[in-house]
Amino acid sequence: MSDELEAFMTCGDFEHGFLVAQCRRCGDSLRVPFACKSRGMCPSCMGRRMAETAALLVEHRLPEVPWRQWVLSFEGPMAVRLGSDRALLGRVCQRFAASGPPMPR
Repeated sequence: MSDELEAFMTCGDFEHGFLVAQCRRCGDSLRVPFACKSRGMCPSCMGRRMAETAALLVEHRLPEVPWRQWVLSFEGPMAVRLGSDRALLGRVCQRFAASGPPMPR
């Protein structure tokens, strides 16, 4: 089994290790299981990484102006191809950005 798959199988499992975080003021403690921190297959770690990246952008990189998020998604063979062909994905994103997303009704 690959190292990444092995780490995924034990991600968040208290039986495979944890740390204890303790408040210095009140003494309350919390057990936190180890995470695999993989980039490829663990939805928990990927979700955490996406949330941390979004928080970093909002708090430190993006100007304080109103933002609108648009999601462009594809199904089937096109989604698979765009996932592996960076040049094609770049052209699709450029075309989408140049034409602008559809306006809500």
